[in-house]
Amino acid sequence: MDRSSFPEALRRTDDTVRAVLLVVAAGLVARLLFLGQRVAHFDEGRVAYWALNYLETGEISYRYIVHGPLAQYADAWVFALLGANDFSMRLFVAVVGALLPLAALLFRGRLSDLETVLAAVLLSFNPILLYYSRFYRSSLLVAAFMFVAFGFGLRALDDARPRLLYPAFAFGALGFAAKENALVYLMCWVGAGALLLDFSLMNPRNYDSGLDAVLARIDPYVDALAGPDRSTDVILWTAVSVLTLLVLGYAALSGWPLTAIVAALVLLVALTMLVDLVHPEGAAIRWGGALLGSLGLFALVSLFFYAPRTVGAGVGLWDAVFDPTRFPALLDATWGDIRPGLEYWFGGSVEPKCGEETVIGGTSASWNTPSACWRTTRSSSSRSPWLGSSSPVTAATARAPW
Repeated sequence: MDRSSFPEALRRTDDTVRAVLLVVAAGLVARLLFLGQRVAHFDEGRVAYWALNYLETGEISYRYIVHGPLAQYADAWVFALLGANDFSMRLFVAVVGALLPLAALLFRGRLSDLETVLAAVLLSFNPILLYYSRFYRSSLLVAAFMFVAFGFGLRALDDARPRLLYPAFAFGALGFAAKENALVYLMCWVGAGALLLDFSLMNPRNYDSGLDAVLARIDPYVDALAGPDRSTDVILWTAVSVLTLLVLGYAALSGWPLTAIVAALVLLVALTMLVDLVHPEGAAIRWGGALLGSLGLFALVSLFFYAPRTVGAGVGLWDAVFDPTRFPALLDATWGDIRPGLEYWFGGSVEPKCGEETVIGGTSASWNTPSACWRTTRSSSSRSPWLGSSSPVTAATARAPW
């Protein structure tokens, strides 16, 4: 397998790049052709409603029922330039979908030229991707941004270039800003990584067993801690790492997000220093520094999109930018918007018998079907999350942009 560096891969065959660009152009035509012909679907219109509302009022906050705010910001900017109509409503998603085949170039170190072009064709003309590129919702956006994030992350590992973590985390933040289930992509990567780790331990290279491979990596740390040349610095950073890990676990179990985040950052610094002391080649500092900076970039991009914008009372992003003393209040308001969304989408149903109609749980009463759980859960609040009003019908009919 060719593991050439990314710049060399881009220069390897100009014809391949031209072919991918041709695929992008064809995909763009396929997405823009008759893009505004179909009347807006309700799922499109309710998101576009809030985009237009932000354009007209300057106020916006994260509403979990319409998913991440990226699509609303993007359409507000498009509406300001082109006006609000069915074509402009879908334009941003269509352009992102058309550009997605460029991500195939990120994998040129692992693919042949023909495979790269075929991957671009698949990303451009896969029927599902093509359809949702012509539909104004965040499904295509989160898939595209997380795929690009994965590509940059893989390139960073293949080429040993830590700075590629920055675009990886930036696109990951865009994916999270597009839709909350970006977290599911992350969990899939963790699961796939666990399978790869298991495979490498079952089939170790240059070792008789997986245990030998693990011990070979642990031995330098054991020698630095208990050997004749043990290092006081290694002992110190090991103690800091263990204590911070305990704090992180306790904070996570106790539901203290801020404490958990601070503990995770301290743990990253401690582990970086520990690895650098045992392996003083400098790679740990480069990777640890890039990872820390990338996490900061992820946080800034996420805050930019999820922080509320307010006019008058309340605290918004620009209020905190021009008055840093309001920054804690901004973080509190932002987390206050995000937390209910995470609980809503990932916390399960609030109905006690929901889900019992399964092979394991048996058959429940006929009214207590999964669809009934879905409806009941979403109608349990007196305040409609769809339009942010206690009377969604009144709010929808008072001013409907579509």
